[in-house]
Amino acid sequence: MKFTKKFIQALFAFSLINMIFSSKTLDKTNIERREDLSQTQLWEALFTQKRNSDCGPTAAELALASLALTDSSNGGVTWNGPRKKMNEWDKQNGFGPSAYLFDYLDEVLQATITAEFTKLYDLAIKIPILQVNGAPVPDPYSLEKMVNMLAQTNDQGLVAPVTDNANDPGLLEKMNKIVSGKKTVFNQDAFKAGITVPMVHSFVIAWKWSYNPAETEWARKLLDKYDFDGDGRLSPREFIIFSIIHNKNNFAGTCENCYNDIIKQKIDPIYTFLDCDNDNKVSAEDMWDNLKLLKRPSNKADIYVCSLNNKKYRTTSMNDFVLKNMWDNDGFVSKNEFRVGILLGYWDRQTSPEKIITNDDRTFKNLRWDSSNADIVCNRVLALQGPQATTGCCSKSLR
Repeated sequence: MKFTKKFIQALFAFSLINMIFSSKTLDKTNIERREDLSQTQLWEALFTQKRNSDCGPTAAELALASLALTDSSNGGVTWNGPRKKMNEWDKQNGFGPSAYLFDYLDEVLQATITAEFTKLYDLAIKIPILQVNGAPVPDPYSLEKMVNMLAQTNDQGLVAPVTDNANDPGLLEKMNKIVSGKKTVFNQDAFKAGITVPMVHSFVIAWKWSYNPAETEWARKLLDKYDFDGDGRLSPREFIIFSIIHNKNNFAGTCENCYNDIIKQKIDPIYTFLDCDNDNKVSAEDMWDNLKLLKRPSNKADIYVCSLNNKKYRTTSMNDFVLKNMWDNDGFVSKNEFRVGILLGYWDRQTSPEKIITNDDRTFKNLRWDSSNADIVCNRVLALQGPQATTGCCSKSLR
């Protein structure tokens, strides 16, 4: 069935209004439940300890950044450590129903995009550090500084404060002891592989990425924004999402090393092909109707094969992509939303805190496709519904 774009926009507007009122109702219900102290006795019977009245992050989760401490090595200036935070852009972009769309696109985009991720990270980690006033930009989150500062909060005396000694071979061990005492995790592999504040300062300037030179400690603030695990470093995974989101409105601008070649040669041409009427609006239906014409080296992960009751089963992969990536809640993705959505999908599937992943180790394709490239879930549904469920099938041998 074909729908006009005005109809789709109206439908999504109605859905959005419904979601808003539903969320308000849920918020009210949650408040009422918190205030309902008569539940205390029931909770005591069901749980091992009293409920925490604060549902936010625990003190242990903020162990690396919960205190502002005096930094004696910096003239007694207050030192605020890095802070753990939520990643608002992490919407399981490459998984859920969207996983099938990215499985289908992999033969065209996966190798190219992961190669660019790898190149960009290698350039950033090896960037020559710029000097300011004749000295290299300092690292406010150096390991020795964090150990010195956090050791002051350790009431068990597990770690003695150290001097400003970046070459102390025991620093990682001391940091691990500090955070273990606070019941949190310090990923030393991610820390060692991470991007520092001096590196951010250097590549942002060298690559013409946007920043405010009048802002005090602008490089540290940029790192803090994307340092979701709060360890004072941008892991490969954090760095790649930084490179995408920070430049999302400047892909066609003057920035360097910000995906311009991939966008120009592959992502934008795909979008333009999907945008049949050239109105900068692509719907899930547009994607479904036109991506079947994409040239792929093989027929792996063919989402167009599965049919149930004479209806295609994987259309939800396109719907999920649009829902996750439309910024205006209008039921469509613009060219820029499509660019960011594709890059975020591959960020989700091809990065980890320790490295860029160039193969399928993180895509979990084996849970969706069997060794003959048949759709596993589709075959299960067909088996349950019987032969009358479809005129097609998920297995190519039966197509």
